[in-house]
Amino acid sequence: PVTRRHEPHAAGEVELHGLTVEEALNKIDQALTTHLLASLPAIRFIHGRTGGRIRGALHQRLREIATVRGFRRDPHNPGVTIVKL
Repeated sequence: PVTRRHEPHAAGEVELHGLTVEEALNKIDQALTTHLLASLPAIRFIHGRTGGRIRGALHQRLREIATVRGFRRDPHNPGVTIVKL
Protein backbone atom coordinates (compact mmCIF):
# COMPACT_ATOMS: atom_id res chain seq x y z
CA PRO A 1 0.00 0.00 0.00
CA VAL A 2 1.01 3.58 -0.63
CA THR A 3 1.47 5.71 2.48
CA ARG A 4 0.57 9.35 1.99
CA ARG A 5 1.19 12.12 4.39
CA HIS A 6 -1.83 14.28 5.18
CA GLU A 7 -1.74 17.44 3.09
CA PRO A 8 -3.65 20.55 4.09
CA HIS A 9 -6.92 20.96 2.20
CA ALA A 10 -6.91 24.72 2.04
CA ALA A 11 -4.66 27.74 2.33
CA GLY A 12 -6.04 28.31 5.85
CA GLU A 13 -4.66 25.02 7.17
CA VAL A 14 -1.23 24.45 8.67
CA GLU A 15 0.20 20.94 9.00
CA LEU A 16 2.15 20.30 12.22
CA HIS A 17 2.56 16.50 12.02
CA GLY A 18 6.11 15.26 12.37
CA LEU A 19 7.54 18.49 13.78
CA THR A 20 9.27 19.01 17.09
CA VAL A 21 7.50 21.35 19.52
CA GLU A 22 10.03 24.09 18.73
CA GLU A 23 9.57 23.65 14.96
CA ALA A 24 5.79 23.63 15.39
CA LEU A 25 5.83 26.84 17.44
CA ASN A 26 7.93 28.58 14.77
CA LYS A 27 5.52 27.43 12.06
CA ILE A 28 2.53 28.51 14.20
CA ASP A 29 3.98 31.99 14.74
CA GLN A 30 4.72 32.42 11.03
CA ALA A 31 1.24 31.26 10.01
CA LEU A 32 -0.51 33.50 12.55
CA THR A 33 1.49 36.53 11.40
CA THR A 34 0.72 35.81 7.73
CA HIS A 35 -2.99 35.29 8.38
CA LEU A 36 -3.30 38.37 10.60
CA LEU A 37 -1.54 40.59 8.04
CA ALA A 38 -3.85 39.23 5.34
CA SER A 39 -6.89 39.95 7.57
CA LEU A 40 -8.09 36.36 7.30
CA PRO A 41 -10.79 35.43 9.83
CA ALA A 42 -9.57 31.96 10.83
CA ILE A 43 -6.86 29.34 10.54
CA ARG A 44 -6.82 25.59 11.18
CA PHE A 45 -3.83 23.86 12.76
CA ILE A 46 -3.57 20.12 12.10
CA HIS A 47 -1.77 18.52 15.03
CA GLY A 48 -3.26 15.02 14.99
CA ARG A 49 -5.40 13.29 17.58
CA THR A 50 -2.36 11.99 19.44
CA GLY A 51 -0.45 15.28 19.08
CA GLY A 52 -0.62 16.04 22.79
CA ARG A 53 2.68 17.92 23.16
CA ILE A 54 2.21 19.97 20.01
CA ARG A 55 -1.47 20.59 20.76
CA GLY A 56 -0.61 21.68 24.30
CA ALA A 57 2.13 24.05 23.08
CA LEU A 58 -0.22 25.42 20.39
CA HIS A 59 -3.03 26.11 22.86
CA GLN A 60 -0.62 27.72 25.33
CA ARG A 61 0.77 29.98 22.58
CA LEU A 62 -2.75 30.94 21.44
CA ARG A 63 -3.66 32.00 25.00
CA GLU A 64 -0.67 34.39 24.98
CA ILE A 65 -1.63 36.24 21.76
CA ALA A 66 -4.05 39.14 22.24
CA THR A 67 -5.16 39.18 18.59
CA VAL A 68 -6.50 35.62 18.82
CA ARG A 69 -10.24 35.97 19.41
CA GLY A 70 -10.73 32.34 20.35
CA PHE A 71 -9.88 28.75 19.52
CA ARG A 72 -11.36 25.29 19.87
CA ARG A 73 -10.79 21.76 18.69
CA ASP A 74 -12.75 20.86 15.60
CA PRO A 75 -15.82 18.91 16.77
CA HIS A 76 -15.63 16.75 13.62
CA ASN A 77 -11.88 16.14 13.85
CA PRO A 78 -10.18 16.26 17.27
CA GLY A 79 -6.79 16.37 15.52
CA VAL A 80 -7.45 19.95 14.38
CA THR A 81 -7.61 23.24 16.30
CA ILE A 82 -9.64 26.07 14.75
CA VAL A 83 -8.46 29.59 15.58
CA LYS A 84 -10.53 32.76 15.14
CA LEU A 85 -8.51 35.86 14.41
